[in-house]
Amino acid sequence: MGESSISSTGSAFPSPFSTSRGGFEIGGDVTRLEFMDAIRDACRRAELASGIPQGWFIAQAIHESGGYGKSDLSVNAHNLYGIKGHDYYQGKVGYAKFDSWDDAIQFQAWQLVQSRYLPFRPLVKEGKYKEYGDALSKAGWCPVSVPSYGTMIAQVAKDYDLFPKPKLSEAQEWVIAQGIFNEPVEWEKPVTYNILAWALYKGRNA
Repeated sequence: MGESSISSTGSAFPSPFSTSRGGFEIGGDVTRLEFMDAIRDACRRAELASGIPQGWFIAQAIHESGGYGKSDLSVNAHNLYGIKGHDYYQGKVGYAKFDSWDDAIQFQAWQLVQSRYLPFRPLVKEGKYKEYGDALSKAGWCPVSVPSYGTMIAQVAKDYDLFPKPKLSEAQEWVIAQGIFNEPVEWEKPVTYNILAWALYKGRNA
């Protein structure tokens, strides 16, 4: 659905959004979990390059690729996100063609930090996938729909636990590793969890 300016393949975008070792593809009737595993490393690299959580790239790819990389665009053009271009023709709409899914993911990361979409990045970094998706839609990523674009992406993220995880302190990580609290621990509700974690950590690691 997004609009690109590439003229040949996804390799045209600049560093640090570089491709990795030729990319990858999978064939056959894959499941959603197999698809997620196949793209996870590329989505992690996209996160490092763009600051956008990898879970967003995975959820958006699931939603956009017609069933886990099975759409015509995903198979024949390695275009997981419906990115517009000039060198792949489908019906009356031109779509971009990439050398691999890896290329498509890295290009999507680059595209989402361009001026049209960059102002909304704080939303997705906070895990507000619905708000982020709706903001992208209003900025021209895709037509306004019901349910909203953000709602659809957020539902995929919820189904597959793709929202960004809160960063824990060393003490919190240690307490979880020791099995003192069962996961998931809601560290921000009450604060006594944090105080107790710190006390236990300092007491046993003095």
